[in-house]
Amino acid sequence: MEEDRGSPPELVPPTRQKSGCFRVGAITCAILALGFVLLVVVGIVMLARNPNTKNLVSNAQVMATCQQRLTMIGQALKRYEIRHDLYPDHLTDLCPDFLPNKTILKCPSDTRDAQAAAADSYTYVKPAPGAPDDTPVVMCNRHVLIPRMPPATLVLRKDGKVVASPPGVMRTPPATSPMRRN
Repeated sequence: MEEDRGSPPELVPPTRQKSGCFRVGAITCAILALGFVLLVVVGIVMLARNPNTKNLVSNAQVMATCQQRLTMIGQALKRYEIRHDLYPDHLTDLCPDFLPNKTILKCPSDTRDAQAAAADSYTYVKPAPGAPDDTPVVMCNRHVLIPRMPPATLVLRKDGKVVASPPGVMRTPPATSPMRRN
């Protein structure tokens, strides 16, 4: 007589029971992660409501606009130099042939009217012939980023780069070139 050998019994792997320690650890991690996210959200909300943070962001935007204007002035100075083989005596000499209007010559942080500010909003230093490319040409020190601290200074160099000096550090122009406001 033949034995009925049907299919072999299914092998079911034994289930591994998770210990209570694992569950407690997972819950603790979830609570810590939730607490961290909550702290970050509260911190962001508090920063957004802080008037000093708002002023810092606003001042940084104004400083970026000033940097764009200095870049435009630098390009105009290069075009002037190419045409005349020298730099202008005053920044106002760039208008209207090299700059569309005098408002570009006014720092956005300067609160005076455009006509008065265009005359001396930026400090212009006509570079001496053969001056190195890193010579400061136009400077702006009207950007107070932090109240009760000296202003930061934006410097347009002869090579056209605009660099920021830390607050309170004004790069002095070379002695061969007299400082001129305008």
